[in-house]
Amino acid sequence: RFPFLLRMEKLLELLRSDVSTDEKVDKINQFNDDNKSNFTFINKTGDEEKKQNLLVCLLELLASASPADSLVILRAIRLLGRDPFALEPLKEEKYLRTIVEKSQLGTDFSDSDANESGMEACKCLVNVCVQNIKNPEVFDLFYDPLNLPDLCIDAFQREDLPDGFYFPLLRFYLQYSGRHEKTQELSRKRNLLIELFRIVEKHAGRYEEEEARLALLDALSLTFVFSQHLGPLEGQKEPTSEELEGFKRIIPILQKFLALPIDNSKTQEIVSGAIKVMINVPAACTDDFEHEKTLRDLLGFLVMKLQACEVEDNISPADLTPVLLILTSISKAVPASRVIIKDTLLPGWRDFEPQKNMVDPPKQLEDKSTIGYKLLYCMTCSNPGLYHYSSELLFNLCDEDGDEFVRIVGIGKGAGILANRGLLANFASKMNRPTIPQNVTEEDVKEWQSLMERLEKYNKGQGQ
Repeated sequence: RFPFLLRMEKLLELLRSDVSTDEKVDKINQFNDDNKSNFTFINKTGDEEKKQNLLVCLLELLASASPADSLVILRAIRLLGRDPFALEPLKEEKYLRTIVEKSQLGTDFSDSDANESGMEACKCLVNVCVQNIKNPEVFDLFYDPLNLPDLCIDAFQREDLPDGFYFPLLRFYLQYSGRHEKTQELSRKRNLLIELFRIVEKHAGRYEEEEARLALLDALSLTFVFSQHLGPLEGQKEPTSEELEGFKRIIPILQKFLALPIDNSKTQEIVSGAIKVMINVPAACTDDFEHEKTLRDLLGFLVMKLQACEVEDNISPADLTPVLLILTSISKAVPASRVIIKDTLLPGWRDFEPQKNMVDPPKQLEDKSTIGYKLLYCMTCSNPGLYHYSSELLFNLCDEDGDEFVRIVGIGKGAGILANRGLLANFASKMNRPTIPQNVTEEDVKEWQSLMERLEKYNKGQGQ
């Protein structure tokens, strides 16, 4: 038997007995201490019914508990919440409502004792949300009748919201709103984006504190989500005066985030979060950035991410796609930036020549450790965002000139975007009429036939 199960059985037996509440709470507290660092034990057993019974006992005890006792009980509930089977009772409205009532949401947060247990209740709600991501019935309960999205937005609007509430509420809202369409509509209707700007400002200088850093990361993610109507991903609508003002306030913060050390995983995450938000910055605000510094920092981040990928399979679309998108926008808007970007990503590009009758990339890009090689890999990878924006960036860096693009990357790697631009056939005809060498050998003929077969495969792959 696992030690956890023995402790669980003893605790369950005690909770069902007639001992005093104080004694029950003491035992729950001991249970928490024994198991607080154990994240995997619950999934090692099939005793789901006992775990569910224990949770029901805890919830029933919680309903009438004092704030101090509630804190201990909620910690035990959160511990059980690491196991989806143990959370089955929390799919019922009456038990979920007990947690929400203990969360302090909907109050003025003036009771400091109740606030401490309220923060723990909010962390329990995060576990319930995460464990029910594929359960629309529970998500609908959050929305109605529990009214959790409105309660969260009410809390975000309070400038006096106690610090400990930000992380669990932002984490809950990030996990929930992205999977619940009505909540997304409500968030836009209630102008949540404006509150998110303020929350980013509030936490911007505290990223060395673990919980504040996590709150900041989630606030940046939510800012990206709820500003997409202003960016290229959803059609770039005109921002309101409030949205413009909000972006102007956080642009200096985003600028500082870009300059954070990228050799540290924790600050690296903040840089990545800031870059995602930058995608949706309205055109009217882009001049608020320091252009040269921004370009240098973006290139530094991209190079670092590509260098960190020892093999192609480790390339992360989530990190690379946003920075490629922004660099593409910069290269379109500021032609002078193209040489700077090429010098950084494709050193020696002025001497590039494609190989094997223009099909293969230049010899300089054969080395798998180079940034250029990894960038070309992105152009043919299976991720549509990474494929699209790496191709768009390189094509724009070549002034949208097909001949220059082929000189830099070769027809093979560039076949996709050349076909999309209606240019692939031009290069196919050039390849079909090569300069005839003076002495044609049988080996030359075989090599030429092989090249034509490869080009035909590229054309078929692009529907040509």
